[in-house]
Amino acid sequence: MGKQSFKRQERIKSKKIIDYLFCGGAKSFSIYPIRVVYKEHPMPEATNTSILVSVSKKRHKHAVDRNRVKRLLRESFRTNKNIILDKLSSQNKHLAIAFIYLSTDIYPFDEIESRMKKILMHISEEFDS
Repeated sequence: MGKQSFKRQERIKSKKIIDYLFCGGAKSFSIYPIRVVYKEHPMPEATNTSILVSVSKKRHKHAVDRNRVKRLLRESFRTNKNIILDKLSSQNKHLAIAFIYLSTDIYPFDEIESRMKKILMHISEEFDS
């Protein structure tokens, strides 16, 4: 198991990468309350995965709630990212992943973390050789 840090390079900030992720050809699925959109990234960067976390202003009016949900999602990814990083690094692949929160309720960390594990296992199964 590697480091469990969440570096700046692991965040998607470039509009070009966001457009590439959502323009078409990306794979997606939902494990409620999280919808996942991911696509193999052609430009190798310092990390094997880059993520984007989105929480709708329509569903969570208060910025405090949106920020809380984003923190929960990022933390659950940070602690469980080794599930997917091992396979990606061995195959030298790079992924761009978007996590979109769908619910109007804020789930406790335990539930979000268990669903994040399922999500990462689902993505890693696709990269089995």
